[in-house]
Amino acid sequence: MFNLWSMSDYHHGVRSVFAIHPHLVWITKCRKPILVGDIAFKTREMICEICRAESVDIIKGHISKDHIHLQMGMQVPYRLDTKIA
Repeated sequence: MFNLWSMSDYHHGVRSVFAIHPHLVWITKCRKPILVGDIAFKTREMICEICRAESVDIIKGHISKDHIHLQMGMQVPYRLDTKIA
């Protein structure tokens, strides 16, 4: 059996074992290529700051000129919609 993560990557609760790693993609309106230069840098800083404040680990992330990929690792079983709203 192929295992993506080691046991240390799983989080253990009282009656649960879990690993939450959502992959989110944000796309600019009409895929306009606006995420370049200072805008891309400021966007990256804001995402890092918000993730740090919410105790969310960034596993992978990439900012292209018209979209953002973000794979996150969550320490506790939050509802995903409360983290990205």
